Amino acid sequence: MEGAGGVLVPVNEQETMLDLMAAHGAPVIVAARSALGTINHTLLTVGALRARGLRVHGVVLIGPPPPTTGTPSSATAPCACWPTCPRWAR
Repeated sequence: MEGAGGVLVPVNEQETMLDLMAAHGAPVIVAARSALGTINHTLLTVGALRARGLRVHGVVLIGPPPPTTGTPSSATAPCACWPTCPRWAR
């Protein structure tokens, strides 16, 4: 099943994509854009999913890699603030 627009997007007058995901109970892979604001947006999404008891299998960053500055990008560098999800590739 694929969601669209985010976990809090309404699918009808009473339910959101999160409600639909919770009803199915399937593990989730979050697709996040590789742009400014990704860390906050993605952590909020993962937090909402976990609060409903859903298992997050991973986060996939979609889009061009950040410009090279000689230091790791905060969006792709490992850090304690990222949820404990498997890391598949860069």
